[in-house]
Amino acid sequence: MRCAGLGASLLAMSEPRPVKQFNVYITVDTIRAVKHHAVETEQSLSAIVETALTEHLARRSDYTATAPTKRKRSSNGH
Repeated sequence: MRCAGLGASLLAMSEPRPVKQFNVYITVDTIRAVKHHAVETEQSLSAIVETALTEHLARRSDYTATAPTKRKRSSNGH
């Protein structure tokens, strides 16, 4: 069994943090693939999504998991 982001998962287990549900729209094929991956790796969908988003944000030099920095929105809203 392969488990990406084990360090982030272990940190999450050792330091309980508040959670909140939010909805996103992704393709049916992506949903199907991530559900299969969740079963194969014995992970929750929430854990997979949180790991993916945390790792994505960690690649940005201005992000930390404990204190995200607020960025100004550009004039086009992004």
